[in-house]
Amino acid sequence: EYSIFTESAPKLADNIDFFRAFAKSDYNSKNLGKAHVFKNIVAREEKGIVKLIDIQTGDLIAKYSDGIIRFSNIERIIPNDNMVKGELIPNILYKMKGPNGLEYAFSVDNLGRVLRVDAKNVSPDELVTNVLRRDGYVDLGPEWNSSFRKLKQTSHGNDVTATLTFKYVDDGVTPQYARVEASTSGKKRVSQSFSNVSKAAKNEAVVKRVAKTFGMSSKKQNTLLMEMSEDVELEKLINANPEFNIQRWLNTRNHVDVSQIAVTPKGEFPKNARVYAGNIYYFNPHLNSALFARLKRGGNTVDLRGMKILSTEDLILLDKKYPGGVPFSKKGFPDFSNVAAKGADGNPILMDIGKLSGDSKKDIAAAETLFQNLGNAWVPGFTWHHVEGTTALMRVPT
Repeated sequence: EYSIFTESAPKLADNIDFFRAFAKSDYNSKNLGKAHVFKNIVAREEKGIVKLIDIQTGDLIAKYSDGIIRFSNIERIIPNDNMVKGELIPNILYKMKGPNGLEYAFSVDNLGRVLRVDAKNVSPDELVTNVLRRDGYVDLGPEWNSSFRKLKQTSHGNDVTATLTFKYVDDGVTPQYARVEASTSGKKRVSQSFSNVSKAAKNEAVVKRVAKTFGMSSKKQNTLLMEMSEDVELEKLINANPEFNIQRWLNTRNHVDVSQIAVTPKGEFPKNARVYAGNIYYFNPHLNSALFARLKRGGNTVDLRGMKILSTEDLILLDKKYPGGVPFSKKGFPDFSNVAAKGADGNPILMDIGKLSGDSKKDIAAAETLFQNLGNAWVPGFTWHHVEGTTALMRVPT
């Protein structure tokens, strides 16, 4: 798709910054429902200058050259589908001009983050809408509300001149702080630093703090933050106990190496092995994307192992009861020790049937017979599960 976009603009073909922004915007459009800022734009190169043109109207949107994108006719309230409101291109200076002397300059770093915005001849409301609420990730809280009122009271319209600088933690994508310098009629009205109190900023601060303990890569941090922004229950789970639940989330992110998965005597992979091998199966669907998908398909219920119909609420209760989940070996076999019925010694109940028959139902019956022969009564709600590499079966709840 990017090669089609740059077909008439060879200058952009090898531009890694444009490519990164295009790819991220494409991903966000397909997976998060966000507007694809390049979708309705065609790029045409003329004499070393790349013109970005609206496909539908043929109007010139902006020109790009030497690391600067220039907009010559920006609207006072920038529309949500404008490329300035979407995924920004790394290492670019966005310079915008509009009616009545309106000017903006957005300085973007190598991670696509806005470091600084200079604005001239804007109204207080335009400053908030076009800059602070550009992507919905900045909320400067009650202190800003007080400063904003002061700015509005002293403004006579489009007479605000402002510089905003944003501070990030390490390679985080959400600003944690913003400093605002703003004047009206040539007089300084606001000169203050504010904390970003948005949910996105709080989430990133939590993840960044824990990431140092676990050595999480930037990619995994950003993946977790993206999932938290999409799933409010996951967000609540992480914030309730960050260290514990981020570790659990990481336990579901190991690569499944199909070459290491065992093959059963019937020539098949163990059940669920291709999804969970080398990972931990948690009953909370917000930590188990495959289970979440099954619930969605089943109208908020799922048939676990063909024995019991469970709802999301049932599964969350199970997760609280068995927070350690069910680890799967790299060969694809589950270890039910965390959820197994326990004997008087506190260890999982095991029955060694001596030899496997190749028929799981026969093996389960043999284990139950041995169990009852030891003086135990049959109790509903339990079954037996083979233990990897042995002739023993473990007693587990259904």
